[in-house]
Amino acid sequence: MTEGSTKVLALVPDEMQPRMATLGRAVTGSLTSCHETVEFVQHLRLEGYAVVLLPATLPSQEWWNICGVVNTMERRPSILIYAVRSDFPTWSDILEAGGFDVVVAPFTQHKLQEAISAAAHDYEMRTT
Repeated sequence: MTEGSTKVLALVPDEMQPRMATLGRAVTGSLTSCHETVEFVQHLRLEGYAVVLLPATLPSQEWWNICGVVNTMERRPSILIYAVRSDFPTWSDILEAGGFDVVVAPFTQHKLQEAISAAAHDYEMRTT
C-alpha cells in the first residue's frame, strides 16, 4: 500500500458526526463512512480495508458481530476505537478484544491522522 492509498472504513453514528467532523480531512486515502452497523458490516464483507474505526459506545452485541467478521478475514484490518473519554479498564478491554488503539477526544485532524497512519502501518506489517 502506498502513501495516500490507505482504505479506511468508519462507523460514525449520527450523534458522533459533529465530534468526528475532521475525519474526512484526516484520511489520506479513501474513506467509507457509515452511520449504521448493518451498512458497516456489508462494506467490511465486500471490500478490503486496512483500518476500521469504531466508536467505543458500540453495544457489545454489535462489537462482537463486527469482531467476528474481522476475525474471519484473511487480511484482517487494524481496529481503531474512538472514545469521548477513556480509562485504563476500558482501554485494556478494547485492546484485549482485538482493538489496535484507542483515540480519545478531542478528535483533531492531526490526532486522527497519526492514529490512522499507525494502524495502517500495523496492517502493512501483518499482511505483507
